[in-house]
Amino acid sequence: MSRSSVSRRVREFVGVALFGAAVIWIIALVSYEASDPVWFFSTGGSADPVNFAGRLGVRVRRLSLSSAQTRWGSASADGSIRLHWRLIHFALPIIDYVVAHELAHLREMNHSPAFWDVVRSVVPDYERHRGALKDDVLPAFD
Repeated sequence: MSRSSVSRRVREFVGVALFGAAVIWIIALVSYEASDPVWFFSTGGSADPVNFAGRLGVRVRRLSLSSAQTRWGSASADGSIRLHWRLIHFALPIIDYVVAHELAHLREMNHSPAFWDVVRSVVPDYERHRGALKDDVLPAFD
């Protein structure tokens, strides 16, 4: 087996492992209970663990991960949310922003001032986290 073949297989294994971890982690992020102390400590003591869907009064009917080229997430009027698997590389407040952003689309399917008010209701400093999505560098995977 050539060195490049082994390297490719290792990258594929790591990619599958990261994808699986991302699925579990993002599902937990969307559905955890705010009063659950296990969640609080497993996230490194996040200062404000909340159930965004519950606070926004929306229901996620389907959650899936994507590998989109240009989007961190998307929402459909039918309650479907798609999140990019590479979000797992970001800090929790940034992921919180993306989740809140997509859940806010279940109330406002646009980027109007009303939409941003919905986002701000659960992530008051969303502008900072939104900027980090553009500025932070992610590891390159083939």
